Amino acid sequence: MRNRIGTLAVAALVALVAAAGLWAAGPQEQATPSQAPIPPGPLGVYKPTITLNSVIGVDQLMKFNKGDDITNNIWTRVYQEELGIKLNYLWTVEVSQYKEKLNLTLASKQIPDVFICSPDQFLLLQESNALADMTKVYETYASDLTKSMYASDPIAVKSATVNGKLMSIPGTRFPQDGAGVVWVRTDWLQKLGIPEPKTQGDLVKIMEAFATKDPDGNGKADTYGLALTKGLWGGFASVGAFFNAYHAYPGIWVKDAKGKLVFGTVQPEMKTALRELQRLYAAGMIDREFTVTAGKKVSEVVTSGKIGVQYGAWWNTF
Repeated sequence: MRNRIGTLAVAALVALVAAAGLWAAGPQEQATPSQAPIPPGPLGVYKPTITLNSVIGVDQLMKFNKGDDITNNIWTRVYQEELGIKLNYLWTVEVSQYKEKLNLTLASKQIPDVFICSPDQFLLLQESNALADMTKVYETYASDLTKSMYASDPIAVKSATVNGKLMSIPGTRFPQDGAGVVWVRTDWLQKLGIPEPKTQGDLVKIMEAFATKDPDGNGKADTYGLALTKGLWGGFASVGAFFNAYHAYPGIWVKDAKGKLVFGTVQPEMKTALRELQRLYAAGMIDREFTVTAGKKVSEVVTSGKIGVQYGAWWNTF
């Protein structure tokens, strides 16, 4: 069900953008959006099929099912079969090079039909009059699911609105999707006879046991209690939720006891969480090399079976 909802949400956005008429002309043998009748409703089907040109950054770790690739997969097939939209990538590039490549593309005025851009690129496109007013398009073609997503994040809509006009479909997500999650090796808990944690204190004791009691049973002191990256938070193994457990909120603005808005990173509660991390590090619960280890490398250590607890997002296990 969750996968199906995700498909419909993305499909709704594609159909929504398709109705805006921002397309360049497609191949001669296929209809372009200006020629094809606009389908009724957010999940209507284009007949004949139209071609949608886009660009994309691809993570090197991304893997496809056998026979699939970036141009032929479950998403591209759903677009074509259920929406009458053939997705065509003008180019693909490693995700870290995406913004630079897109800058070159925009400078050449070869603007794709739909693509992800950064706030500064959005501003450049807006100032260059390269965007269409999508206010009425959104009101007419956004599905109830799409509208419910943006209702949960009104700031996103404001960020894409210029002089009262919606000039792009902003990236957003349900707030629940950003909640911090802690992942614990339950097989190690069972081997060591430890119950699942109910408090932060329980969790810290589990980290200590994972680092000192040989949970993998190889007779070596080669396991760690907690995954940590050089950036501390953001991306894989982010320990933002670890800080939250001590009422510390790095990277965001929060209200203090007097109701005043303050920056979470520099509040006194941060010291409590940092001291605890320092203690865990000094006791050998954390890999000594974490200060030079990025998230992707830490994920490899987790996969190799050397770390028992990791913080992060719902997608960490991917």
